[in-house]
Amino acid sequence: MLSPNKTLCIYGDSHLASLKHALDAGVDGAGSYTIEFYGAPGPEFRGLRLTDDGAVVPDDEALTALEMVNGTGRTRLEGSDFDAFLFHGARMRSTAFIAEFLHRARDADGFVSAAVRRAALERWLSSIRSVRVARAFAAAGARVFFSPAPFEVPGAGGQKYLETFPEAAKAEAKDRTALNDEIADVLAKDGITFVAQPDETVQGGCLTDAAYQVENAAESGDFRHMNGEYGAKVLRAVLAQL
Repeated sequence: MLSPNKTLCIYGDSHLASLKHALDAGVDGAGSYTIEFYGAPGPEFRGLRLTDDGAVVPDDEALTALEMVNGTGRTRLEGSDFDAFLFHGARMRSTAFIAEFLHRARDADGFVSAAVRRAALERWLSSIRSVRVARAFAAAGARVFFSPAPFEVPGAGGQKYLETFPEAAKAEAKDRTALNDEIADVLAKDGITFVAQPDETVQGGCLTDAAYQVENAAESGDFRHMNGEYGAKVLRAVLAQL
């Protein structure tokens, strides 16, 4: 367990907003840590580059966005800078993997072996730049947690996954847990703790309950980002393990 006043860096893209809203409203236990955000929304997130020596630095396009998110003037980020890191969102779109393999587990024509599923999982994780950053920071000795981007709410792009993989809509909690456990197992080999989407926020197999969507989502068309209540659930799950 981290002693009080240890440092926690929350790293990610526009999904950081749900955690920021949660902290602004107050999350039990969060006051024991010095918390700093590092990231950038939208396309600028791609401008956060992993260097050969395992640090992250922004390119010119990402710098302004990073400064607004971070607020301390920090540009270069190393695994030794904080006691712990929470990667949230950060382009880990777990729906892409989970919807497909929830479907395949129930569809005789699409069924694949555990070995094939594991190979697909490892390729998918290795393709995510922020996972490579998380691995570098864990190798530097930091505690590292990774929480994926949440499933979309009903009626949004997430429905496209269900059109392609319709059997995923029938999935139960135990089915999601099995896949989340596989993700956790792969990441744990590199010292990363996976923090799955809280299952009480899930409905329809691999969608997020609309109760957790951002305010005015219908008007804005934003069905991907969640509110502070969702962010608080993620933070509590992480703080309970620190």
